[in-house]
Amino acid sequence: ESIRNVNFKEDAKVTSGYVSGMIKNPLETLKKIVADRKNSNFKNALILVFLWLIVILLTSIFGVHWTKKVIGYNFLEMIRDLLAPVIGIVVYAYIIYFMQKSSKRNLTTNITVVTTAIIPNILVEILSVLKLFSYDFNKIIYPLSIFATTISIVLIYFSTKDLMDEDDDNTFIKKFCSL
Repeated sequence: ESIRNVNFKEDAKVTSGYVSGMIKNPLETLKKIVADRKNSNFKNALILVFLWLIVILLTSIFGVHWTKKVIGYNFLEMIRDLLAPVIGIVVYAYIIYFMQKSSKRNLTTNITVVTTAIIPNILVEILSVLKLFSYDFNKIIYPLSIFATTISIVLIYFSTKDLMDEDDDNTFIKKFCSL
């Protein structure tokens, strides 16, 4: 129902507050999202994923030389690029869902938390649109991408730990490495 009633200005404000809260205090924001039983941030996560997919589509369309010889390959590559983030988020959320023992949170909460944890990657991907204008931006974006991936892995670790209600780091590190 929340998808039917879309107010783009209001949703953009809320989503930017959601992202800035994640930048200011990421671990506390993740804990709030894990504890939120109403899952009020799911819409924000969907907006971010949608924005991410638009950026991927733009870079796929304008970042490739389209010729008759490779149009089929480029089209399949574009579909793969669009499906990969969505499948990755959903599969990881399902893995967490099935590994939760004591208090299973619903799947939308898991998807929201995983999407929130990878906000650094999403932001760098949005920034990568600059590579369409000049490939020299890659000198800036590539190191940022590595840094964002590292931060996202750390945030995924702590958010997964919160979702699975684990307190002991020694046992959870083994579970996390098996994921």
